[in-house]
Amino acid sequence: MSKSELRYVLSDAYIGIKRNKGGAIASLLFTALSMSFIGIFLLFRIVVGGATDYVSSQLAMKVYVSQNMSTSELATILEEKDFVKHVDIEKGEDLVNRLSFFFDKRAYLLDAFQNGQVNDAIRIQLKNSQQIDDVAQVLRGVHGIDKVVYPQELAQLLQKILVKMTFYGIAITAILLIVTFFMIYMTLHLALYKRHQELKVKLLVGMNPAVLRCQFLVEGFSLAIGGAIISTVVTLVSYHFFFSALQTFFVFLTPITSEHLWLCILIEILLGISMSLLASYLATRKWINNA
Repeated sequence: MSKSELRYVLSDAYIGIKRNKGGAIASLLFTALSMSFIGIFLLFRIVVGGATDYVSSQLAMKVYVSQNMSTSELATILEEKDFVKHVDIEKGEDLVNRLSFFFDKRAYLLDAFQNGQVNDAIRIQLKNSQQIDDVAQVLRGVHGIDKVVYPQELAQLLQKILVKMTFYGIAITAILLIVTFFMIYMTLHLALYKRHQELKVKLLVGMNPAVLRCQFLVEGFSLAIGGAIISTVVTLVSYHFFFSALQTFFVFLTPITSEHLWLCILIEILLGISMSLLASYLATRKWINNA
């Protein structure tokens, strides 16, 4: 494409958007909305990753080992059992460190807690979770095991809520992307309809159809870039004023690094641009091919 053709495409794309201002603004705002939701949803999934792991750990059976018993030896014995899928050792001091945020501004309580003896624990994942009651009964009678703790209804409910939130988040994202696609598609299709005679004359006098299509691709790309700018601002504001505060109050949540943040923004921008370009291409393909 020559420089003159490029200048013409950019100029005509601007004029096309200006002529169909209402549809362009609606498409831009919907693109920004869908891209913002994608970014915020991705950040949410990163943040609750730690909470999901925490809840999952509560759904596994835990046995607390006696002080005079070797935790690693007992873990090896348990892992060899037919009903056991996997075991993990949790040291008592690690447990105290993870719970330290509960003692914020009460260091004396934490010191008192650390001076006491906290038993090591072995987290057990069963091959068949329905056997958990029977396995717990058996393990309670094993020498070297002080206590057996296994899932409570609250932990199970929390896991179900997290699964549902993920499902609905993905569903809403898909719906927003589909609606965005059709908004841009209809906006450009309407622009084609309004300028039908003008564009047909351009083709009749020898204008390259690829250049004409490029004009509408630029219009769709422009809407996506406008939406990307808005969605990036929304995502950054959400991160600084919501997610950062959330992690301050709940330190067991997964921290969002700058790499995580910009990766989420990149994904939302790429998805928005891809949907816009696809809608622009499909809106013009049939008309230009038949013109």
